[in-house]
Amino acid sequence: MDNRISEITEKLYKEGVEKGELRADEIVSKAKEEAEAILADARAKAKELTDKAAADATETRRNVETELKMASAQALDALKKAATDAVLAKCVDAPVSGALSDPETVAELLKTVVAQWSAGKEGKLEAILPAAAQGKLEKALKAALAKELKAGLSFSWSDRLRTGFQVRPQDGGYKLSFTAEDFAEFFKDFLRARARALMFEA
Repeated sequence: MDNRISEITEKLYKEGVEKGELRADEIVSKAKEEAEAILADARAKAKELTDKAAADATETRRNVETELKMASAQALDALKKAATDAVLAKCVDAPVSGALSDPETVAELLKTVVAQWSAGKEGKLEAILPAAAQGKLEKALKAALAKELKAGLSFSWSDRLRTGFQVRPQDGGYKLSFTAEDFAEFFKDFLRARARALMFEA
């Protein structure tokens, strides 16, 4: 009887151990599967983050390069403009200012303006001239514009003008300006594109 109990006990023990081992194998197997799934998920998320970081870095680099290209193009354009303006100022300002300081040149220009005005408009004109140049201009103007003065052209003198002249109807309203600054700006606008091409596209 004792033998029989021993056999039954041993048999139950073996069955329990086998069942325990099977259960343990199942638990370990499931744990391995879960661990592999967690690792696969972690790897996928890590790859996603790495890919996003790489894409962001590429986009940032592209944006910085674009900004640098734009800034350098703007800086180069500003430098070209400054250089062109400096050359034009040297070539235009002094000659124009010199020409409009010459009484005979001013008289001829004014005569041309008055003739063009009289051809198309009614009314008398007033010529406004630099007060500082009155002494040297008055004689040349009276000689060159004697006919126009008889027809009603009048002179006035302004401390605001340094060179050239302005004209307006005697009854007021608008006025046309022919100062050194006006002519210089006109010539600079006309010459700017050509000067820039000669300086920078050769």
